[in-house]
Amino acid sequence: MTSLNALECLVVCMVTMLLWQQTKITMRSSLSWEELLSALEPVAMANIAHLALEYSHPAFFPLRTEVDRRWQMVGGARGLWKIRSNAQILFTLAACAEHWVPQASRSLASSIRGDALALRSLTAKLLILRILRPFPRATPVGVERAATLYLRQIETLSSLFKYGPSGSQHIFEVIIWHPV
Repeated sequence: MTSLNALECLVVCMVTMLLWQQTKITMRSSLSWEELLSALEPVAMANIAHLALEYSHPAFFPLRTEVDRRWQMVGGARGLWKIRSNAQILFTLAACAEHWVPQASRSLASSIRGDALALRSLTAKLLILRILRPFPRATPVGVERAATLYLRQIETLSSLFKYGPSGSQHIFEVIIWHPV
């Protein structure tokens, strides 16, 4: 019997995590929007907004925050995993919101789904890079890009929630910006 090397262990772990996450996505598709909102995990939204602003407007806000500090601002690997998980919930919420919005706004829901897929890919890449080599040498703008995609998902979904059931936009914004 041969022992598994580090790369084989990494592959086994990643496949297991992806299967587990796919199972969660399938289960979430049957939940109501209220249940989906309650499944969102709290993340450091103020820090995420700060990083997104730095990344989105480099002329006004050059990337001044050191790479290690950026990693800490999103909560490290655990925070990045929460962002990834929340992005999948936002993906499902976008499908709920599509039923509420006028036809003209449906492209916004599609945009949320696109951002969720891009975020899923980017966070997987960042988490793998974090495992394989020290983070300061890994993709320096990856964390900011993840923060930008996540914040854009939040803002777009918030605009769609104004068409939802009474009070849904307020509930959504309170849960996102002021988690308990």
